[in-house]
Amino acid sequence: MAYIDYSYYTSTFHGTTVAEALFARLAEVASDVIDSIVSRPVNMLDESSNAFSKVKKACAYIVETLDANGGIDAITGFSASSVSSESLGDYSVSNGNSAGQGTGLWFGDIRIPQLAYALLQAAGLTSRWVYAGTVIDDGFQ
Repeated sequence: MAYIDYSYYTSTFHGTTVAEALFARLAEVASDVIDSIVSRPVNMLDESSNAFSKVKKACAYIVETLDANGGIDAITGFSASSVSSESLGDYSVSNGNSAGQGTGLWFGDIRIPQLAYALLQAAGLTSRWVYAGTVIDDGFQ
């Protein structure tokens, strides 16, 4: 289940124009990416909490990035931005380590906006200590 719907994306987040039919798929993928990179399950959060609103915002940023990088093709690794070089006869062009790509975070072939990751950290979902206080600590015996 996606953490955001089209109404949230367009009305609350004020995201870029994404076709509503494509949005549902991108929102599902963005939610799966979030579930894969967090240490604490998102479903443990109260949906009315500030932390969950940060998750929704992070999901919207990931949807926007996926759409800007080719939509479904960004998921499968076949987007134009994933091509490192191409040639035709004697003509060849290579992207190499383009300075324009910046130092983004990557989850497999999917680029994660650093702002989205920072929101997940602020929500307390990526810390090593996310389970602090959830178990009895008897110390070392």
